[in-house]
Amino acid sequence: MTSLDSQLPRSAPVLGRRHTGPHVRILLCLLAGLLVALALPDSFRATTRALLGWNASALLFMAFTLGLSRSARYPLRDLVSVSDQGRLFTLAASVIAAAISLAAVLIELMLVKKDSGMLLPEHIALTVATVLTTWAFVHFKFAIHYANQYFNGSARETGDLLNAERGLDFPGDPQKLTLSDFLYFSFVIGLANSTADISIHSRSIRITALCHGIYAFFFNMTVLGLTVSLVSGLF
Repeated sequence: MTSLDSQLPRSAPVLGRRHTGPHVRILLCLLAGLLVALALPDSFRATTRALLGWNASALLFMAFTLGLSRSARYPLRDLVSVSDQGRLFTLAASVIAAAISLAAVLIELMLVKKDSGMLLPEHIALTVATVLTTWAFVHFKFAIHYANQYFNGSARETGDLLNAERGLDFPGDPQKLTLSDFLYFSFVIGLANSTADISIHSRSIRITALCHGIYAFFFNMTVLGLTVSLVSGLF
Protein backbone atom coordinates (compact mmCIF):
# COMPACT_ATOMS: atom_id res chain seq x y z
CA MET A 1 0.00 0.00 0.00
CA THR A 2 1.37 3.41 -0.97
CA SER A 3 1.70 6.35 1.40
CA LEU A 4 -1.20 8.05 -0.34
CA ASP A 5 -3.38 4.98 0.13
CA SER A 6 -2.59 5.01 3.83
CA GLN A 7 -3.98 8.54 4.05
CA LEU A 8 -7.34 7.69 2.54
CA PRO A 9 -10.35 7.96 4.85
CA ARG A 10 -12.18 4.72 5.57
CA SER A 11 -15.07 5.75 3.35
CA ALA A 12 -12.92 6.37 0.26
CA PRO A 13 -12.40 2.72 -0.87
CA VAL A 14 -16.13 2.16 -1.32
CA LEU A 15 -16.42 4.90 -3.93
CA GLY A 16 -15.66 2.56 -6.77
CA ARG A 17 -18.35 0.09 -5.73
CA ARG A 18 -21.02 2.80 -5.65
CA HIS A 19 -20.06 4.70 -8.81
CA THR A 20 -23.32 3.71 -10.54
CA GLY A 21 -25.43 5.10 -7.70
CA PRO A 22 -26.17 8.58 -9.07
CA HIS A 23 -26.89 7.27 -12.56
CA VAL A 24 -29.37 4.76 -11.18
CA ARG A 25 -31.06 7.46 -9.09
CA ILE A 26 -31.34 9.78 -12.07
CA LEU A 27 -32.79 7.03 -14.26
CA LEU A 28 -35.28 6.06 -11.57
CA CYS A 29 -36.39 9.68 -11.16
CA LEU A 30 -36.72 10.15 -14.92
CA LEU A 31 -38.69 6.91 -15.15
CA ALA A 32 -40.99 8.07 -12.37
CA GLY A 33 -41.60 11.35 -14.17
CA LEU A 34 -42.30 9.51 -17.42
CA LEU A 35 -44.77 7.21 -15.69
CA VAL A 36 -46.54 10.21 -14.17
CA ALA A 37 -46.82 11.84 -17.60
CA LEU A 38 -48.12 8.64 -19.23
CA ALA A 39 -50.59 7.93 -16.44
CA LEU A 40 -52.40 11.25 -16.89
CA PRO A 41 -55.76 11.30 -18.73
CA ASP A 42 -55.76 11.77 -22.51
CA SER A 43 -57.45 15.14 -22.07
CA PHE A 44 -54.20 16.62 -20.70
CA ARG A 45 -52.00 18.52 -23.17
CA ALA A 46 -48.50 17.32 -23.97
CA THR A 47 -47.00 20.37 -22.24
CA THR A 48 -49.10 19.74 -19.14
CA ARG A 49 -47.91 16.14 -19.04
CA ALA A 50 -44.31 17.23 -19.51
CA LEU A 51 -44.49 19.82 -16.72
CA LEU A 52 -46.10 17.40 -14.26
CA GLY A 53 -43.55 14.73 -15.15
CA TRP A 54 -40.68 17.18 -14.71
CA ASN A 55 -41.96 18.27 -11.30
CA ALA A 56 -42.26 14.65 -10.19
CA SER A 57 -38.73 13.78 -11.38
CA ALA A 58 -37.03 16.83 -9.87
CA LEU A 59 -38.81 16.58 -6.52
CA LEU A 60 -38.10 12.85 -6.28
CA PHE A 61 -34.42 13.38 -7.06
CA MET A 62 -34.06 16.02 -4.35
CA ALA A 63 -35.99 13.94 -1.80
CA PHE A 64 -33.97 10.83 -2.68
CA THR A 65 -30.64 12.63 -2.32
CA LEU A 66 -31.65 14.29 0.95
CA GLY A 67 -32.71 10.91 2.31
CA LEU A 68 -29.38 9.32 1.40
CA SER A 69 -27.46 12.23 2.93
CA ARG A 70 -29.09 11.45 6.28
CA SER A 71 -28.17 7.78 6.13
CA ALA A 72 -25.12 6.57 8.03
CA ARG A 73 -24.42 4.12 5.16
CA TYR A 74 -23.68 6.99 2.78
CA PRO A 75 -21.03 9.42 4.11
CA LEU A 76 -21.60 12.86 2.66
CA ARG A 77 -18.12 12.96 1.17
CA ASP A 78 -18.79 9.80 -0.84
CA LEU A 79 -22.33 10.76 -1.79
CA VAL A 80 -21.41 14.11 -3.30
CA SER A 81 -18.30 12.69 -4.95
CA VAL A 82 -20.29 10.21 -7.03
CA SER A 83 -23.24 12.60 -7.53
CA ASP A 84 -21.31 15.50 -9.02
CA GLN A 85 -20.07 15.61 -12.61
CA GLY A 86 -18.22 18.92 -12.43
CA ARG A 87 -18.84 22.66 -12.58
CA LEU A 88 -19.43 22.84 -16.35
CA PHE A 89 -21.88 19.96 -16.30
CA THR A 90 -23.75 21.44 -13.34
CA LEU A 91 -24.00 24.84 -14.97
CA ALA A 92 -24.98 23.44 -18.38
CA ALA A 93 -27.56 21.06 -16.91
CA SER A 94 -29.03 23.89 -14.83
CA VAL A 95 -29.33 26.24 -17.80
CA ILE A 96 -30.88 23.55 -19.99
CA ALA A 97 -33.34 22.45 -17.30
CA ALA A 98 -34.40 26.02 -16.59
CA ALA A 99 -34.72 26.94 -20.27
CA ILE A 100 -36.79 23.89 -21.15
CA SER A 101 -39.09 24.13 -18.14
CA LEU A 102 -39.67 27.88 -18.52
CA ALA A 103 -40.30 27.48 -22.25
CA ALA A 104 -42.83 24.75 -21.49
CA VAL A 105 -44.49 27.03 -18.94
CA LEU A 106 -44.83 29.81 -21.50
CA ILE A 107 -46.26 27.44 -24.10
CA GLU A 108 -48.70 26.03 -21.57
CA LEU A 109 -49.96 29.47 -20.58
CA MET A 110 -50.33 30.62 -24.17
CA LEU A 111 -52.30 27.50 -25.11
CA VAL A 112 -54.59 27.79 -22.10
CA LYS A 113 -55.23 31.47 -22.69
CA LYS A 114 -55.89 30.90 -26.39
CA ASP A 115 -58.34 28.06 -25.80
CA SER A 116 -60.28 29.38 -22.82
CA GLY A 117 -59.78 33.13 -23.00
CA MET A 118 -58.51 33.13 -19.43
CA LEU A 119 -55.79 31.56 -17.28
CA LEU A 120 -57.36 28.74 -15.29
CA PRO A 121 -56.36 28.43 -11.59
CA GLU A 122 -55.08 24.88 -12.08
CA HIS A 123 -52.67 25.94 -14.79
CA ILE A 124 -51.54 28.96 -12.80
CA ALA A 125 -50.79 26.62 -9.90
CA LEU A 126 -48.85 24.29 -12.24
CA THR A 127 -46.89 27.24 -13.59
CA VAL A 128 -45.94 28.46 -10.12
CA ALA A 129 -45.05 24.94 -8.97
CA THR A 130 -42.84 24.35 -12.02
CA VAL A 131 -40.95 27.61 -11.57
CA LEU A 132 -40.37 26.88 -7.87
CA THR A 133 -39.33 23.28 -8.55
CA THR A 134 -36.90 24.31 -11.28
CA TRP A 135 -35.44 27.08 -9.12
CA ALA A 136 -34.95 24.69 -6.19
CA PHE A 137 -33.49 21.94 -8.38
CA VAL A 138 -30.88 24.24 -9.91
CA HIS A 139 -29.59 25.46 -6.56
CA PHE A 140 -29.77 21.93 -5.15
CA LYS A 141 -27.43 20.74 -7.92
CA PHE A 142 -25.05 23.61 -7.20
CA ALA A 143 -25.08 22.67 -3.50
CA ILE A 144 -23.95 19.15 -4.37
CA HIS A 145 -21.14 20.56 -6.48
CA TYR A 146 -20.00 22.91 -3.70
CA ALA A 147 -19.99 20.00 -1.25
CA ASN A 148 -17.91 17.90 -3.62
CA GLN A 149 -15.45 20.74 -4.10
CA TYR A 150 -15.23 21.22 -0.34
CA PHE A 151 -14.56 17.56 0.48
CA ASN A 152 -12.72 16.37 -2.62
CA GLY A 153 -11.72 19.30 -4.85
CA SER A 154 -8.61 20.41 -2.99
CA ALA A 155 -7.68 16.79 -2.39
CA ARG A 156 -7.61 16.05 -6.12
CA GLU A 157 -5.42 19.10 -6.72
CA THR A 158 -2.91 18.39 -3.96
CA GLY A 159 -3.06 14.59 -3.73
CA ASP A 160 -3.47 14.84 0.05
CA LEU A 161 -6.95 13.84 1.21
CA LEU A 162 -6.26 14.48 4.86
CA ASN A 163 -4.43 17.80 4.84
CA ALA A 164 -5.95 19.57 1.84
CA GLU A 165 -7.20 23.08 2.62
CA ARG A 166 -10.97 23.42 2.45
CA GLY A 167 -12.36 25.88 -0.05
CA LEU A 168 -15.18 27.14 2.20
CA ASP A 169 -15.05 28.44 5.76
CA PHE A 170 -18.25 27.54 7.63
CA PRO A 171 -18.92 28.98 11.10
CA GLY A 172 -18.98 26.32 13.79
CA ASP A 173 -17.52 22.82 13.84
CA PRO A 174 -16.41 21.75 10.31
CA GLN A 175 -16.54 18.12 11.42
CA LYS A 176 -20.33 18.29 11.76
CA LEU A 177 -21.21 19.63 8.33
CA THR A 178 -24.27 18.18 6.60
CA LEU A 179 -25.79 18.66 3.18
CA SER A 180 -28.05 21.35 4.66
CA ASP A 181 -24.99 23.57 5.22
CA PHE A 182 -24.16 23.49 1.51
CA LEU A 183 -27.81 23.96 0.61
CA TYR A 184 -27.75 27.09 2.76
CA PHE A 185 -24.68 28.38 0.95
CA SER A 186 -26.13 27.64 -2.48
CA PHE A 187 -29.64 28.95 -1.87
CA VAL A 188 -28.35 32.21 -0.38
CA ILE A 189 -26.48 32.81 -3.64
CA GLY A 190 -29.68 32.00 -5.51
CA LEU A 191 -31.73 34.37 -3.40
CA ALA A 192 -29.41 37.29 -2.75
CA ASN A 193 -26.30 36.74 -4.92
CA SER A 194 -24.34 36.72 -1.68
CA THR A 195 -22.35 34.18 0.34
CA ALA A 196 -23.71 35.39 3.69
CA ASP A 197 -21.44 34.34 6.58
CA ILE A 198 -19.42 31.75 4.64
CA SER A 199 -16.00 32.72 3.26
CA ILE A 200 -14.53 31.30 0.04
CA HIS A 201 -10.85 30.32 0.01
CA SER A 202 -10.72 28.35 -3.25
CA ARG A 203 -10.32 29.88 -6.71
CA SER A 204 -12.32 27.03 -8.24
CA ILE A 205 -15.24 27.55 -5.88
CA ARG A 206 -15.00 31.31 -6.36
CA ILE A 207 -15.39 30.86 -10.13
CA THR A 208 -18.31 28.51 -9.58
CA ALA A 209 -19.98 30.99 -7.24
CA LEU A 210 -19.50 33.75 -9.84
CA CYS A 211 -21.16 31.67 -12.57
CA HIS A 212 -23.86 30.62 -10.12
CA GLY A 213 -24.58 34.22 -9.12
CA ILE A 214 -24.81 35.41 -12.73
CA TYR A 215 -27.07 32.51 -13.63
CA ALA A 216 -29.28 33.14 -10.58
CA PHE A 217 -29.64 36.82 -11.46
CA PHE A 218 -30.87 36.14 -14.99
CA PHE A 219 -33.08 33.27 -13.86
CA ASN A 220 -34.71 35.45 -11.21
CA MET A 221 -35.20 38.26 -13.72
CA THR A 222 -36.83 35.80 -16.13
CA VAL A 223 -39.16 34.59 -13.39
CA LEU A 224 -40.02 38.20 -12.56
CA GLY A 225 -40.87 38.88 -16.20
CA LEU A 226 -42.95 35.71 -16.35
CA THR A 227 -44.81 36.77 -13.22
CA VAL A 228 -45.60 40.17 -14.69
CA SER A 229 -46.85 38.49 -17.86
CA LEU A 230 -48.96 36.07 -15.85
CA VAL A 231 -50.54 38.82 -13.76
CA SER A 232 -51.24 40.99 -16.80
CA GLY A 233 -52.95 38.03 -18.43
CA LEU A 234 -55.45 37.87 -15.61
CA PHE A 235 -56.83 41.32 -16.33
